[in-house]
Amino acid sequence: MALLYQPPEEIIEGTNIYLLGVNSVEFSLTKNKLDVSKILERQHVKPLAIVEGDNKDRYASKNRQLLSWLHLKEDTTEQMKKNVSYYLNQTDQKTNQKIDAFLNRERIGGDSGGLALVLSGKVKNGDLQNEHPIAITGSIDKNGDVKPIGALKEKIQIASISGISYMIIPSENKKEAIKIRKAINSNIQIFDVATIDEAIDVVEKINEK
Repeated sequence: MALLYQPPEEIIEGTNIYLLGVNSVEFSLTKNKLDVSKILERQHVKPLAIVEGDNKDRYASKNRQLLSWLHLKEDTTEQMKKNVSYYLNQTDQKTNQKIDAFLNRERIGGDSGGLALVLSGKVKNGDLQNEHPIAITGSIDKNGDVKPIGALKEKIQIASISGISYMIIPSENKKEAIKIRKAINSNIQIFDVATIDEAIDVVEKINEK
């Protein structure tokens, strides 16, 4: 599987809150990473990473999807929708429509956009002021806690490539983020938060600068 650059997305225009996602492409007929690299090179595509998988990985992925279709496993995207709606129950209709449109997309790929959606809604609703582009990743639970996410290295790379100066991540990803930032020699300022309230405080402090 090749992990590719995906532009940070401002779900609600004018908020300067950018959600981070990673584009992935699976190569089922290739033998190794070198074969994938050659294919991408011919297409003038530079991957963020190439990850090797096996049949066990593919079957596990398919089984998770089947369980989701059969409603035997809780859909993380659906849970994210419930959590985001809970924290934005006082937003205006247009804001809710834009967030709902994002949540109803066919391929979201997890729940790591929860924190960005909540902060976007609060900025749009006038509960929070933000004048600086901030990249945000982190899932949230019903208690307002910010939970860890995956593909952190690729998300830090995407934020850095895009020229965003600030990034908010879950506290549980802090140690990993410090190592990644040093390894890729990025100047992006990374703030870690454990709760939605902490994330709001970070946004306010960034705007005091």
